[in-house]
Amino acid sequence: MDQHNNPPYIYSNINYAEKRNLYMYSTHNWEMFLEDYLDDRNKVLREIKCKTLEYLDHQDRADLDIQQCDSHTLIEHLIRVSPNHHQFSKGLMIFLRKFEIKGKILANYHDDTESELLPLDYIKLSYAVSKFLKYTYKTKYMNFFLKLNDKIIFMKSQWIKTKAEPYFFSSLSCEVELIRKLWEQVV
Repeated sequence: MDQHNNPPYIYSNINYAEKRNLYMYSTHNWEMFLEDYLDDRNKVLREIKCKTLEYLDHQDRADLDIQQCDSHTLIEHLIRVSPNHHQFSKGLMIFLRKFEIKGKILANYHDDTESELLPLDYIKLSYAVSKFLKYTYKTKYMNFFLKLNDKIIFMKSQWIKTKAEPYFFSSLSCEVELIRKLWEQVV
């Protein structure tokens, strides 16, 4: 329990593939909810030891058919095009239609096999969305971004102390900054 006698921000402790997150339809004292959310996010940011982002090596592929590529290649494409609003929006919608099934984002989806994205790919997707939101500040993508980061925090034991840390640090820092800006507009 936090200082407000409310349960702390619990949404990064939920597996959305098993239980839907509908907090946006719940009654909250939003100021306390935001404080709990920020406490949760800041705790994760403090846990990340490696904060220096290394250069991501991306192949520039002008001939890429985003309708036909695999999830990993499409995420790399999203990172490259994140400053371009139209290309990013189109790519993200294709990605989600193609690879999101029942709250999981799949690396592949065939009749006989399906496997969820690796934590690093979830983090790279979050990183791409954070870069896009920094440039555009399109709030319609925020719910997806928040839930994606909740999922990544839920999977923390699988990526903490790996090369994924600095990418998620960058992404989560961006998320916290965007939420603070939104909150300032509300109050």
